[in-house]
Amino acid sequence: MGAQMTDLKGEHGTLASNFATFQEQMQNVQDEVRSTVRQPHPPPPPPFRPVRPNSPPVELSTEDERSEPPSPPRRIRPRRRDDEPEKGKLKHDLPEFFGTSEPDKYLEWEMNVDKVFNMHYYAEDYKVNAAISQFHLNANTWWLDVNRRRRRDGDPEIVTWLQLKRLMRQNFVRKSYQKQLRNELQDLRQGSRTVWDFYWELVSLRTKLQLDESDESMEA
Repeated sequence: MGAQMTDLKGEHGTLASNFATFQEQMQNVQDEVRSTVRQPHPPPPPPFRPVRPNSPPVELSTEDERSEPPSPPRRIRPRRRDDEPEKGKLKHDLPEFFGTSEPDKYLEWEMNVDKVFNMHYYAEDYKVNAAISQFHLNANTWWLDVNRRRRRDGDPEIVTWLQLKRLMRQNFVRKSYQKQLRNELQDLRQGSRTVWDFYWELVSLRTKLQLDESDESMEA
């Protein structure tokens, strides 16, 4: 009986020793787990950015990094067309017209205005307004009366320089004067004049009558 008790005590001591060893191993495992949990996680990898095959990498220098942001692009002002005079002003002054009873003076005014208009591509309505702005005295009174009668009769507005010239010729160039010019043109001969004098007289008559070569041949 005593021997059995001794054997039991020995087995109990062995089990206790093995249990202590097992507890020590478990403690070591728990310590390792705790140390792993406490370590910071590594940062995620950078996002993938595809590189274009024909685009070389751009390297920014320290000067570029410190430079100011680029200024906005400058707006380019479109060029003004000739038919849009700046601030409503003609590039050349038109002569004034006072409404003369002498046809030659009107025709001279008309040719001077034509000369200015032919130098630039002004819009037709602007030509009309520019010419009317130079009317004074009798010419201005005539134009006001024309507008009044045209509104009364329901006639359309004058919108082209050619329409205005025809209307002014009807009033400021008498039919008798036009007939006189046509007779002078038909009877024109060089005579004792030089070729240049004869030529410029021919041009002057045709211009006053607003005839081209085909019209002149019909008159002949």
